[in-house]
Amino acid sequence: MSLISRKAIKKDKEVKFVGVHVPLQINSYLTLYAYTNRISKSQIINDLLEKWMNTNGVPIDSLLMELQKEIRTTYQTLKGKGTKSLLQYCGAIRKELLKKGIHPETVEIILKNVVNGEN
Repeated sequence: MSLISRKAIKKDKEVKFVGVHVPLQINSYLTLYAYTNRISKSQIINDLLEKWMNTNGVPIDSLLMELQKEIRTTYQTLKGKGTKSLLQYCGAIRKELLKKGIHPETVEIILKNVVNGEN
């Protein structure tokens, strides 16, 4: 039981848990900092990630184009090695991307562009 009350984090459909392993020293410091400042470790990590995305992040359109290019290139490499059709390959890619947690609408945009040969 915590000696200092904290607001409970609401479970939200727009929030996803992302697990990460950190060295014990970092975890200890993060815990101490969060406890001392009465904020959650999640809030610290979220703030850092938002700063990183705003300063070093790549625009989503660039990420989508790069992934589409990689899917096409990989398909061309595998084409004669047991992969039957682009549509079947895209079906396997769809399952993989959804399993990784990419939003279904984004997956459909990616695969539509791969099939249509668009960037």
